[in-house]
Amino acid sequence: MSLLSSSLLVSLLALGAQPSGDFAPPCEKAPYTQFDMWVGEWVAFDWETGVVQGIDRIRKINNDCVIHQEWQQMTDRYRTAGAPYRYGGISFSYPLLSGGWKQVWLGNGGWPIELTGKLDEDGVMTLSTAEFDTPDGKIGKRTWRWAPQEDGSLHSWGEFVSKDPEGEWSAPQIVWNLRYVRHADAPELGAVSQ
Repeated sequence: MSLLSSSLLVSLLALGAQPSGDFAPPCEKAPYTQFDMWVGEWVAFDWETGVVQGIDRIRKINNDCVIHQEWQQMTDRYRTAGAPYRYGGISFSYPLLSGGWKQVWLGNGGWPIELTGKLDEDGVMTLSTAEFDTPDGKIGKRTWRWAPQEDGSLHSWGEFVSKDPEGEWSAPQIVWNLRYVRHADAPELGAVSQ
């Protein structure tokens, strides 16, 4: 290919990449903005004790169409027995064409979790797994919630319920209960729990 042909091809490709004046990015409006309350750099504190539990970095990727999470546990909670590292993971959250949201969590403990749900009328994002078999022979289900607070923080908590062979559901067990504070607003982190 000649230099002239190469230059012409590059020019045509560049022209094709130019947006028109009336282009509106599809992911800058609802439903893509419904989970924006979670986007940011956060320090996560135990809701009851105030002890730092982790650092969570939430950002929008793929032209703001997907929310990407990077969680790093700052305590030994959830550490896999014998592992030389603390628990951590990533997730991807995005709206579904059929309505609602989906999140796929991939932890370094080796077990992916898929959740679906929606933003409710009170502004709480609620995502749940499908029912699954538990090691003790019951049926389990996880539900994760995010609720914005008036002070700009975020309340995030996870629940687990199980159904016994007779079909009775247990009362929800709180698996985690966190207060997310934006990193810039977090108190001095010198006392991070090890």
